[in-house]
Amino acid sequence: SICAPLVLIMIGKTAISVIMSANKPAQRSQFQEDACRWLFSLMLIALGPILLKGLFLFSSDMTDAVVSMFNASLGKDNYVSNVSLVDSITTGSALTSAIVKCLFAWKYFQINMLFLVRKIVLTAMYAFTPLAALFWGIDNKTQAIQIWLGEMITNATMQFFYAFTFSIMIISLSGSSWKNWFYALVWIF
Repeated sequence: SICAPLVLIMIGKTAISVIMSANKPAQRSQFQEDACRWLFSLMLIALGPILLKGLFLFSSDMTDAVVSMFNASLGKDNYVSNVSLVDSITTGSALTSAIVKCLFAWKYFQINMLFLVRKIVLTAMYAFTPLAALFWGIDNKTQAIQIWLGEMITNATMQFFYAFTFSIMIISLSGSSWKNWFYALVWIF
């Protein structure tokens, strides 16, 4: 219902272009581009949910592949899945140990907030799909579709890149088995 006026604007603009280009061959090519862009924007609106679902599934499958690959290489009972690992951090001083544990907890909180914001942004961008497609259908110089596509790809693949980076960190820390808390803290930040 929000997009109906934009569809009417797009159709009206195209109709005016047809009327104005009746005697001018150069403007007819512009009309053909407008008509193709109009059809592509309508296809994007119709196929948008399917395309986005495919993007999300692809990203999730890639993340699952990275997770299963590194779980297989580290074994089922590894130090990464040990939840009491942060409790075992000792620096020699109770105050310093508490500060280090707080830093780990803060980073854990930040990453969880980042993924919460990611979910909100993906929902907003999903709702913005018809508007971005119609803005692009009306005028190809509008950057709405480029911004929409960039945000969708970036946010959808973020979990894969975090899993991949975390896996590289685990490989790097595998020799120290997290005994070197400073090295692990540098990796996390």
